Formats: sequence, C-alpha cells, structure tokens
Amino acid sequence: MFERVVIERHNPVKVTGFLLKGTFFLSLQGSPVFQSVTKSCEYIFTWQTPAACPLKRVTGEGCQVSVPELSYQFDLNSLYNPDKDYEVTTPKYKYSLNVCEKLVSSSGSCAEGNVGGCQEEIANSRGISAGIANGNLMYDNGILRLNYTNGAACHDNVYERSMAINFVCDDTLSDNGHPVFIGETRDCTYQFEWATRGVCTLPSGAACPTNAAACLQTQEGGQTKYINLGEVTTGPTMEGDHLVLRYDSGDPCPSGYEKRSTVINFDCDPEAVRIKTGAVAEWIKAVAFEAMRLSNREVRVRYPAGS
Repeated sequence: MFERVVIERHNPVKVTGFLLKGTFFLSLQGSPVFQSVTKSCEYIFTWQTPAACPLKRVTGEGCQVSVPELSYQFDLNSLYNPDKDYEVTTPKYKYSLNVCEKLVSSSGSCAEGNVGGCQEEIANSRGISAGIANGNLMYDNGILRLNYTNGAACHDNVYERSMAINFVCDDTLSDNGHPVFIGETRDCTYQFEWATRGVCTLPSGAACPTNAAACLQTQEGGQTKYINLGEVTTGPTMEGDHLVLRYDSGDPCPSGYEKRSTVINFDCDPEAVRIKTGAVAEWIKAVAFEAMRLSNREVRVRYPAGS
C-alpha cells in the first residue's frame, strides 16, 4: 500500500511544511502519461499505478482476518448481536442479517440450517434464504468484506441468492453502526455497506493508518509510532511552473488547533533523479516531463547506475 521513499540530497522531490525527523511513506497512485496519436486518432496513454496490480486478498476465519501488510488483525466478533438480527427495509423487501453467525430469529426457509441473511417480501412476510452464515472475513484490496453464499435459487434456478457486506470506517459513530442496502446485482447478490468504528483505528504503533497518503515513523517513549501526515483530497495542481501535490487532514498538530499536512513540489532536475524506488522514479520523471512541457522548456532525466 505504501512506497518507502528515501529522499537524498539534490532530489527534485521537495517535502516542505511540518519539520520532522523520521522515515516518510508515500502512497502514490501515479498518473497517465501521453505517448502518441495513431493515424486513426487514438490518443495513447500509459498509466503506472498500483490499481493495475493483482489484488491483494486475504481470507480469515472465526470473523477475524490478519493482514500482513498492516501487521494487524481485524476482528468483527463484537458486531454479532445474539439478541436481535440487524434489519434493513426497502419499499418492497425487508432484509435480516447477522455477523458471522446464523440468524437469531427467522421464518420460512430462513429458519433452516445456518442461514445468515434473509430476504422477506413485505407483502406476504415470506422469508427466503439469502446466504449461509460463515466467519470467513475477507480483506480485499483495502476493503473488509463478508460474503454469504448458497442461498435460495432465483431467476428460474439460474443463480443462488447471496449477500455481500462491505465494512467501512466511520469513527464518528458511538455504537457498532448499522448495515445499509446498496442494491441488487443481476445474479441476485444483495449488496450492503456497513459503516462502523470497528474497522477504523489500528492500534498505536501498528502501521501507517490505512487512510494516510503520507505518514511519519518516529520513536516515542522507546516505541515506534506512526503519524498520519495527510490524506488524499484532491489531485495534483500546477502552481507557477511546477506541479504540487497536497495531502491534508492528517493527525492533529501538537498545538491541537490544526491538522498535519504534506506538500510535495515536483521540480525538474536536468542532471539526475536520485531516488531509491524505481516505480516512484518513473512516476516523477513523467510528472517532470509534463510540467516542463507546459512551460515550454526542455527537460532531460538521467538515472545513475543502481538507482
């Protein structure tokens, strides 16, 4: 998720603002680079981005999942309600579900076996299984998801009903939150989003916060601590003759009145680009070329051996 960047002297990447001593981590999504125009008026771009890399998917059990990249284990057992199922109502249906365990109260086919999700038509109160409960919590490319599959058949027995529950962070909530119905796919998958505090905060010193675009690793009281230096809010902008990328709304400053932010100025160095991470260097080169193209100046970038 994060690229570790070592910034050396004369590097064209300048991080300004809050002065801290430590190791910075940048999460870079890259940007498109124009390559050529074909005879058929096709404009060809390349875009180096982690979004095109294979998805990192980890599946756990027991309503827990350990994510090696974060050095953290998510545990959603606290969301299970042994007294009452969670209910979500739409104009036509009522959905009942619980977390990692079978329904507490149900009717119709939902009362059979280990049904974890139920669809009930409001007009006739008939319950239909929307998936079997399980504790196979999944971390899929930054998203926590719980899938209930093997529900009752639908569309003339072509598909089986299922539920997909995505858990998202909301640290403003004072309770466990509640699922919200998002929609139904053509293959009878009922999609829900569940905002909850249970997936927000990593323990102190565990790793860079998942929502941080830049963070600081430092030592405090003999322990490693990670500080959020800003989150992605907007894309890069041109200021004068150089490109600027800003990350805002990080952790509070020591004063408590403002939040930390990171400002990255991308400038062209015609002599060399000295940076340890090849993928980041390619991204910087592309940005520098575009910046200088906009200012009608020539740019040459050379990579020293071993960079």
